[in-house]
Amino acid sequence: MNIKLYKLKRFWHELSRRKVFKGIAYYGASTLLILEAAEIICDAIGVERVPVWLLWILGAGFLLSLCFSWIFDITPGGITKTKALKEEVLPFRGKELKTYKISTFISVGIIICLLSFNLVDGIKSRQMEDLEKSIAVLPCTGILPPGYEAMVFEFVGDQIAEGLNKIDTLDILPWNRTKKYLKENKSYAKMGRELGASLLIDWQAWTIDSINLLSLKMINASDEKVIWSNEYSMSRWSEVAVIKPEISKDIARRLKTFLSLEEREKINKTPNSDVAAYLAWKANITAQNAMQLYEMGIRHTDLSAFDEACNFYTMAIELDSAFAEAYANRAKTISWGIYTTYYDDSYLNRCREDIRKASELDKNLPEAIVALGFYYYYGLKDYRNALIHFERASESEPDNADILFYLTLIQRRLGHWDSVISLSEKVLKSRSVSSLYLTNIGLSYDYLHDFSKAIECHDRAILINPDWEAPYKNKAESILLLSGDVAVARNILLKTKNLNNNRYYKNIAQLDVYESKIDSAFVNIERAFPEGMEIQGNNLLMKAKIYNLAGLKMQSQEYYKKAIEFYQDKILYDPEDSDAYSKLGIAYAARGLTDEAIENGEKAVRLTSVQDDALLGPDRLIDLARIYALTGKYDLCVGLIGRLSEMKSIFSVHIVLLDPDFSWISSSPQFKDITAKNEFLNNQ
Repeated sequence: MNIKLYKLKRFWHELSRRKVFKGIAYYGASTLLILEAAEIICDAIGVERVPVWLLWILGAGFLLSLCFSWIFDITPGGITKTKALKEEVLPFRGKELKTYKISTFISVGIIICLLSFNLVDGIKSRQMEDLEKSIAVLPCTGILPPGYEAMVFEFVGDQIAEGLNKIDTLDILPWNRTKKYLKENKSYAKMGRELGASLLIDWQAWTIDSINLLSLKMINASDEKVIWSNEYSMSRWSEVAVIKPEISKDIARRLKTFLSLEEREKINKTPNSDVAAYLAWKANITAQNAMQLYEMGIRHTDLSAFDEACNFYTMAIELDSAFAEAYANRAKTISWGIYTTYYDDSYLNRCREDIRKASELDKNLPEAIVALGFYYYYGLKDYRNALIHFERASESEPDNADILFYLTLIQRRLGHWDSVISLSEKVLKSRSVSSLYLTNIGLSYDYLHDFSKAIECHDRAILINPDWEAPYKNKAESILLLSGDVAVARNILLKTKNLNNNRYYKNIAQLDVYESKIDSAFVNIERAFPEGMEIQGNNLLMKAKIYNLAGLKMQSQEYYKKAIEFYQDKILYDPEDSDAYSKLGIAYAARGLTDEAIENGEKAVRLTSVQDDALLGPDRLIDLARIYALTGKYDLCVGLIGRLSEMKSIFSVHIVLLDPDFSWISSSPQFKDITAKNEFLNNQ
């Protein structure tokens, strides 16, 4: 027999005698069991993938098991070292050798393939884990199924984004930022760059044979490859509220994202009624739109939308009586209605009752805590209690930009300016920051006399919503406060001329007054408020002032008279309205009624002091300084100007130099001292 063949046969027989083949088979079977058990355990504790280190241990263990099987035997007397047989007594059977060869090849092959697959998959998993997980859920692709209102599919997109947003390690762009995104013929790479997202969720909605199909795919924006796709069926589109946990976990699993038990609990929370969830979502959108339009200065918006929203919440509660969020958000809507004066104070009890019911159903519900904060902030104007509840809400959701923003508003009212700065910086870093939030934070920086930072915030607001007039106007005012440069402010306002719901001519008329272009101011105020048009409040005062500067004394006095009547009516409705007293004082001063003017101006300051409200208190002082100037109380006026220049307020000496109401003050030696001191402080 060939000597090499003989040695090979002898080696294989020795492997059999030492039970190496049996050890390989046992180890292979054990490896499979260990991996299967590891998968089950990892899934139970929220680990989406068996750790790579376990695979390396099993691979090393395979090599050790081979060595152990060759060297040692397990006998009734214990583990002993295997003794080598002498060559002459070694039996050999060709058929047995062939069997061992086949079983060994199969066992070794299975183990090597298993370990290789898991190692390669582990490398891919590591690549997926290292991928930046900023995700944008795009608006629906293709034609929407007929017979449904478009809002239904906004709900679908919102639910996909909301489910993913409960995973802390994912950075999800807010749905309200992406739902109106125009995809047009853009590539996924371009959309990713524009949105600032590395991953895009694109989806389509189909209705086939009464079955609604939701088809999703996740694209890597950098190389435009589809890295995950799936299809979900439902009988009603609102059922997306029930299946969103499945969608969120499928995406997290593909991204190799670890889910904590807390995250799983949040993700798995689904409504008792998907229809009620849709109605509550619809109510929230309706109320938010009305409130946002009001905050944007579009005061003539249809505030009956608050009634519509409350009705949707009521319908949701009728479908699901345990729907705590619906009670809480209905309370929030009512508080907004009270703030806008659409609802009177009699609605406060309804608001509080809804909060009580929501807290009764879920004592730790964040929405109920927020609603209670709104109740105190908007309903009772009790800012200290509002702060307590918003801080409670922030503890449970520390990165919630909405809560952080309202905390800045409350801290601003309380005069806690260091907190305003720190909170504002957090809001500014949030992806969900809106143009409304940005320009409001800009106003906070105006109060802090950090006008450059204010301008930066207004610029970001314009970038997000270039069709909204308010940030342009606020930016122009910040420039006037910073430098008094009317020309630059005018160029900014020129961009608002063709925007909807703008106050272009009114704002330009104000700049005309600052530049003593009275003829132009007259033309622009007439364009803004033509004869015969019903105007109110500050607009009456402004038109009266421009008429007076234009030499139309009789018409000017008539407008001041209308302003007096307007603000007197406001005071009858709300005797604590300090702004009404201030403006009434200005109207009296312009008509030469000195005592009445000072009495109302000083009462306004008492009603809203800086200590009680650090936002409106300084405004009342500015109004009083104007009243003193108009009534010839120059020393009192200069004293207030000096105080305002050193306190947190939307005030600057540049306004005194520009506004003709202060013309007698701007040339006084005392004011020049204030100006010099102000310039010194600004240069520090």
